[in-house]
Amino acid sequence: NGSAQFFYALIAMTCLYGCFIGFGSAITLQANLTALAARRCVTPTHKLKLILSEQIASFLLGYFDVIVLLVYLRYILKLDFQGKIGPMLLISFFGSLIGVGIFVGSLGKMKEGVKIGIILGISMICSFLSGLMNNTMKDIVEKNAPFINRINPAALISDAFYCINVYDDLGRYYRNLITLALMSVLLVTASFLLIRRENYDSI
Repeated sequence: NGSAQFFYALIAMTCLYGCFIGFGSAITLQANLTALAARRCVTPTHKLKLILSEQIASFLLGYFDVIVLLVYLRYILKLDFQGKIGPMLLISFFGSLIGVGIFVGSLGKMKEGVKIGIILGISMICSFLSGLMNNTMKDIVEKNAPFINRINPAALISDAFYCINVYDDLGRYYRNLITLALMSVLLVTASFLLIRRENYDSI
C-alpha cells in the first residue's frame, strides 16, 4: 500500500526531525557557541545534570510531537492504523530518542550552519530511502542493498509500523525495536561523552 508506506515514512521523518530540538539543546551546553552556554558552564551545577536535563526535556518534547501526529493520523484522518496503539507508541519512543539525540550538535567546534546541514542531510536521506518521496524506494533498497534498511532508523521505524498494522510479524517488529534501542543508547552515550569532555581555556 503506497499510501500507508508514505505515512509510515512520515512518522519516521517526524521522529528524526526531533534532532533539531536536540541540536538546540547541544548549543546551549557549549560555551564556545553562545553566551547562554558560557553562563551555564560556569554554574556549580554538575555537567551530568545539565546534559541529562537537556536530553530528557528535548526527548519529551519530540516524543509529544510524534504522539500528536499519531493521534491525528489515526483518529482525525482515520487512516488504516488498525494495530494496537501500545506497540506504535513504543517504536515511536525509541525513534524519538534517536531523533532527539544531540550527537551532531555535540561534534567539535564546527559552525552552526554546518551542523544544521549535516542534520538535515542525514534526516532527508534516511527518510527518502525509507519511502517518503517514492513509495517503492524501500523495496528497491531491500532488493539491492538490504543492509542499509537494517541500519537506517527511518526504515526501521516505518517497517515496524508495517509489522504492527499490516504484516502482524512480531519477530520482525522486535528486531527493529531492539536495533533502534541499541542505536539510541549508543547515540545518547556518545553525545554525553562528547559534551562532558569539552574544556575551555577562557569563558
